[in-house]
Amino acid sequence: MRIAISMLLILAAANIVSVASAEEKALKAKNVFEFKEDFTLFDMKALRDPSTLDSLVRFDWRNVEGNVPTRMKQVNVYVHSVLGNEKIRTEVQFIVPRDRKAKGFLMSNDGKFIDGDKKQDFSELEATLLRNGVGLVKVCLHQEDLRRRKKFRGGWKELKYGSLYPSTMNDYYIEHLDPTHAVEYGFWPSLLIRGTTAAFAETEHFEKGKVAHTGVSKHGASSNIATIYDDRVTGLFPHVAPVSHSPVRLHDKKIWHERRKGANPHSFEGGIYGGNYTQGFQDAGHKWEDIEKYAKNIAPHLFLSLNEDKLQKRGVEILCSTGTHDCVAYDVYAIGKNAPWVPIALCANGGHRGPPNAKDFAPNYYPGILRHFLGADKPRMLPPAVKHKRNGDKLKVTLTFAEGIEPDAGEIWWLYDRAPDGTQEYYEASFDVKRRLDLKKVSPQVWEGEITLESGKRAIDFFASFHRMAKIAGKERKETISCPYTRVELK
Repeated sequence: MRIAISMLLILAAANIVSVASAEEKALKAKNVFEFKEDFTLFDMKALRDPSTLDSLVRFDWRNVEGNVPTRMKQVNVYVHSVLGNEKIRTEVQFIVPRDRKAKGFLMSNDGKFIDGDKKQDFSELEATLLRNGVGLVKVCLHQEDLRRRKKFRGGWKELKYGSLYPSTMNDYYIEHLDPTHAVEYGFWPSLLIRGTTAAFAETEHFEKGKVAHTGVSKHGASSNIATIYDDRVTGLFPHVAPVSHSPVRLHDKKIWHERRKGANPHSFEGGIYGGNYTQGFQDAGHKWEDIEKYAKNIAPHLFLSLNEDKLQKRGVEILCSTGTHDCVAYDVYAIGKNAPWVPIALCANGGHRGPPNAKDFAPNYYPGILRHFLGADKPRMLPPAVKHKRNGDKLKVTLTFAEGIEPDAGEIWWLYDRAPDGTQEYYEASFDVKRRLDLKKVSPQVWEGEITLESGKRAIDFFASFHRMAKIAGKERKETISCPYTRVELK
């Protein structure tokens, strides 16, 4: 009898905890952020206001020796406030040629600041820009209190190591579906926008010119959002960063669950734009319908694919570099389908996990950056139009460039029956050199290739990459452009 009573008490206690937990989730989920028609992630007027920078000078303008003589300064500036009146600040470093003002600048955000007390040997890219009068601006996304990380709710949690720390923001974001408090949406891009304001405030060392953003992975994703919002940005060169919306990213209930079943819940795959916080949203008590609605509302503020008119009207020069098997830009087929206008350089089997030809991967966008600032002797390469026609066991692919764009060489890669994006199997089917061929030049702008189809296949995926040498900054440099990644159903 005592055992039975004890068991009943344990079960009752468990039920009380369960009810309390459910009530707590429901209470949290009640206070959900409401998207209004005029919603904006940032107060751009405030972020562009130099009078509120409140700069703390880490070190003032000083001469720095190296392979390019430069002048350099580092400041800490106020960005904006969150969670009531918690002030966010960021470090910004300015580097200009020693003998003149910098006209425009390249902004990077990987946190690789330069020691102003030591001789510096800049990379070939940075040295070329500096020698030609273009400045460098560096913003650190990971401040001193953001150095250490661990997995959290299916995404990233930043551990406190100072004052305000992003886990506070991300907790609020997850509980309220408030994107203005999402580290990857409302936090990091705002630092880049504010860094541009800080640079233009240094009028003795910078003059108005082109502004280009570059970054890898989440740093590139932040650059994308900052570029969408900040019309001072004229060039965008992200590497292995999200580009397009897709059913998985928009959290279509049926598709998301079908594709994510058995997949790694702690990876970026399956996330809306950055880390996968979906389980965290559900743990906080949000219904799937609310998550799906939120994803659709926030998508236009994140994805290049949904900002074609805005970016093209501004004339922003874009070159995305990514791999066909990347875990952050995990939906290369969606990029080809939804954003064929986005210039992209694809690497077969490339991505965060490392392509076989890694040496040829990352520098794909470097010539694009140099071209943006310094010009070239040939017009900029844009993606070719793709046409395909099947005739029995042959698939003829025709790629046509705009007038004046004449590649030196082209190649096409293909594979069969690739699993859908968002699945673990998506990465398992690799491109093979046996399924690759050189394209035939039909005319200066038209290239063709004919694939002999293997029997019994349901679908074929293919992409073509083109290469050309162009004189940029006094040197012949290899430029790369790919056609939109394409899928053809065979059955």
